[in-house]
Amino acid sequence: AWVLAHRGLNLQASREEQANHGARARLQAALAQEPTLVLGHFGLGLTAYDAVLNQWRDRGEALDELAAAGERCATLAPHLAEGWYLQARHHQALGRHDRAVASLRIAIANNPSFAAAHALLGQVLLLAGEQHEGLARMRHACRLGPRAYVAGLAVAYFIRSEYALALATAEQAIATNPRYPFVRALAVASAWYLGRTAVAWAHAAELRRMHHGFTSARFLDTFGGEHDAVARIAHALAAVALV
Repeated sequence: AWVLAHRGLNLQASREEQANHGARARLQAALAQEPTLVLGHFGLGLTAYDAVLNQWRDRGEALDELAAAGERCATLAPHLAEGWYLQARHHQALGRHDRAVASLRIAIANNPSFAAAHALLGQVLLLAGEQHEGLARMRHACRLGPRAYVAGLAVAYFIRSEYALALATAEQAIATNPRYPFVRALAVASAWYLGRTAVAWAHAAELRRMHHGFTSARFLDTFGGEHDAVARIAHALAAVALV
C-alpha cells in the first residue's frame, strides 16, 4: 500500500490529466489494501484538488472527494498537517479564505516544515490583501521546496500585479510541467497584462491543444469573481478566446 501510494503521488506531481487519473487509481488501490493509510487519503485529496483547478473532472464530485479526504486524514491523524491542509484547500476552492487561513495555521503548527501549507497560506493571504506576510510565506515555501512551488510563486507575483515576474516564473514552471493547464492559463494572463499579446496567444494555443475544455467561465465560477486576481485571470482568458 505504501509503495502504491508513493507511485500515485509521483504521478500527481506531474500535473498532467492522464497522470492524475493514474495517480487516483493507484491511491485508491493503496487504500483498498490499507484503509487507514493517511498518505493514501492525502494523495487522493491532492488529485481531487488538481482536478478542480485544471478542470479535469466534474467540479462537485471532485470537491466532495477533496472534503472527504481531508476529513479522513484529520480523523486518522489530527496531530499531523495533512488533514488540515486538505481542509484548507477545500475552503479555498469555495472562497472561504478566513477558514482556509485558520486550518493552515493549525497545519503549520503541527508541521512547521510543511512547504505546501506555507505556499497555500501565502496565496490566501495575498488574495486577502496581506501582502507582507503572504509573500514571505510563499518565499519560505520556495526555500523549503525550491522546485515544487515555482507555480505558487508565479501566482503570488500575479496577485501583486508584478506581471513580468509572474510570466517569467510561470514559464519556469512550464519548463518542469509543460502539460499543467493552470500554469499555462497564468502565463496567458501575465503576458496579456504585459501587453505581450503574441506570447499570450501562443500559450493560449498550447492550452487549447492540451485541454480544449479549459474555459474562463469555469475558472471564474470555481474560484469566485469577487477576488480581483481571479477576475483578472478570467478576463485575460476570455480575451484570447478561452471561453
